[in-house]
Amino acid sequence: MGSRFFWIRVTRCVLTHVHDGFVRKNKWVTISATLLLASLFYVGLTLWSGADEFLSALQNFPPGYGTLVGGAVTAGYLIRYIRWDYYLKRLGHRVPAGPNLRIFLASFLMAISPGKVGEAMKSYFLKKEFRIPATPTIAGFFCERFTDVGAMILLSASGFFLYPRGGWAMGLILIMMILILLLLQKPRWMERFLLIPLSRSRWFSPLVEKIRVFYQTSGNLLSPVPLGLGLVMGMISWGLEGLCLYWILLGLGIETILPITAVLIFSASVLLGAASMLPGGIGSGSAPENSDF
Repeated sequence: MGSRFFWIRVTRCVLTHVHDGFVRKNKWVTISATLLLASLFYVGLTLWSGADEFLSALQNFPPGYGTLVGGAVTAGYLIRYIRWDYYLKRLGHRVPAGPNLRIFLASFLMAISPGKVGEAMKSYFLKKEFRIPATPTIAGFFCERFTDVGAMILLSASGFFLYPRGGWAMGLILIMMILILLLLQKPRWMERFLLIPLSRSRWFSPLVEKIRVFYQTSGNLLSPVPLGLGLVMGMISWGLEGLCLYWILLGLGIETILPITAVLIFSASVLLGAASMLPGGIGSGSAPENSDF
């Protein structure tokens, strides 16, 4: 009963903010069209691959593996929520656990946006309900994504040896992340080469203070201790979802894959889906998974 009441409140949270105008009617048309196209894509893919085989596999899927998958996914989301709450507390904002969890879950409504950047709607919700400034929490969302990408690269590290052709792409992303970390830890460089030139521009000068808050907050959340914690939490969370792929394959009778290989394939797929900038990584994230079996 308590669980049912909780999800009712999550739904109410989403609908209330939508009604208040955060997502306009035309944006809802776009979202609905994206959901429809995504559904049609996966339905078409299922029919093309064999609807009868799909239904048969679904009916014969062992309930025990289903329980494992559901528990692991739930644990993964809980770990990511704990990381988000840690970021907020580090920024000096203590949000009650119930509303904070509802806002965190409600933001996944926008997971279908390109690169999933729509999940930053958490910042709007926090500003509306608790008057927390949006810029620091948007920086917190950036650090979430940054540590997620770092966790994916670490989980995919074995791929440098199993699939050397993809190693250069991972290496390039890693170099970019290191450069970002170095810049965030060098505020004088940011001031001299970015903020001072922007402050002289009539168009960008109003944004200078927000940019300053953003990079200062990001530098705080990506300093060694929170960066390490964020990476560990990300690796555990996404590693659990990689194991879900392994358990699903076992449930389908595919026993020729190792757990570490499943985690690698899943991590690479998520990175590709995010890099594609397609809404929710539709199709592009699934392609590497399917192509390896």
